[in-house]
Amino acid sequence: MDDEEKAKKLADAKKRIEALKKKGKKTKSGSVTAADAAPADTQSDAGKEEKVEEDGAPEAAPSSPPPSQPSGETLAQLEQLQQRSDELQKKNNELTAIIDSLRNELLISVTRAENAEHSAQQSKAQADAANAELRARAAEPDLSEQVNELNSTIASLKEELEQAKAAAEEVTSLKEELAQANAKVEEAEKQKSEDTDKDKSDSAEVDELNATITSLRTELEEAKSKVESLETEIADLKTKTESLESLEAELEELRSENETLEIENSTVKAGFEKSKSEVAALKTELEAAKSELEATKTKLNTANTKVETTTKKVSTLERELTLLKAEQSIFPVSAPTITSPPPAANSAPPHAAYTPGRAAPVTNLDDDNEAKLEQTHGGYAPRETGSMEVRRKEKLAEKRKEIEKWKGWRMDLAGNNLSFGVGPVFDV
Repeated sequence: MDDEEKAKKLADAKKRIEALKKKGKKTKSGSVTAADAAPADTQSDAGKEEKVEEDGAPEAAPSSPPPSQPSGETLAQLEQLQQRSDELQKKNNELTAIIDSLRNELLISVTRAENAEHSAQQSKAQADAANAELRARAAEPDLSEQVNELNSTIASLKEELEQAKAAAEEVTSLKEELAQANAKVEEAEKQKSEDTDKDKSDSAEVDELNATITSLRTELEEAKSKVESLETEIADLKTKTESLESLEAELEELRSENETLEIENSTVKAGFEKSKSEVAALKTELEAAKSELEATKTKLNTANTKVETTTKKVSTLERELTLLKAEQSIFPVSAPTITSPPPAANSAPPHAAYTPGRAAPVTNLDDDNEAKLEQTHGGYAPRETGSMEVRRKEKLAEKRKEIEKWKGWRMDLAGNNLSFGVGPVFDV
């Protein structure tokens, strides 16, 4: 909404600037009236005044003086405003483009984060499902009891099958006996018919034959009933054998499933243990990396402190060296060496005792050294003894050694005569 409002404001400003430019061009050509040059508010007021006069108002509003025409400076300012508005419009467009690109990048990053979160949730769900499956498999009952029950039922069904086979053999034997009885009956009937034809007088034999026939028929009926019952039993045994075969197939399937489940369980357990070991190894590596990082941080901090202290020492040593160099430049080594004869035996000791091979103390300074002392010390030249000179040289040598230690460069002091222009001069 802010960008749209800015764009609207810029468009309105452009329109006003173009209108003012047109009015300025009309004033240059000399064809601009007061009504054209007046702003929109004054024109609207003039229209209101005309409407009031037409309505018959008793008093008319006083006419306002015509506004001043825009000058060349105003037009230049308007052009500058136009250029400024164009620049602002360009900047606004650039900013909107940048904002849009940033929004797109933000949306892309948000989508990436959402995708990563979704993948993490999926992996977590898969891990939870695997854990649930492992727990369910661990909670499943043992199939050994079912296998034992099926084995017992199979044994009982096998016994019944043996009994059915024995009954079938008995049925076959009964069928054979029935056939034999039928043959005997047929023979008896034939014999009866023959006997009736031949000898109808022997009624006793006929009665016996009838009795045997009836007895054989009763036996035949009993045998038929037994055969039917045995056939039903055989059918039942066939159904039982079929169910036994189906149970054996189910038992084999259960055994194969149990084996596969055991294999899968062992593989899953192995993978779980492997993942546990990998996680433990990663944790140890992480701890080692953390300890290494902490050690590196401490080493870096100590190195930074050493560098800071070294830089401070180097800066202080350089500062002291510059001071010593400035002091050496103030007291140069160009003082003349004046030797004096050895003192008398009973004379008073001079300022510095004379030793052979050593320089005598300097009593007068040359003009250049005196001028330098006047510039630096205000005309006061401090006199230094030989011990002070030696201490100064030793201090300078120590500073140079420290600088050589810290910066790695050396300064050779051999063969240099250092004299500060005051007191005795010593040969180095």
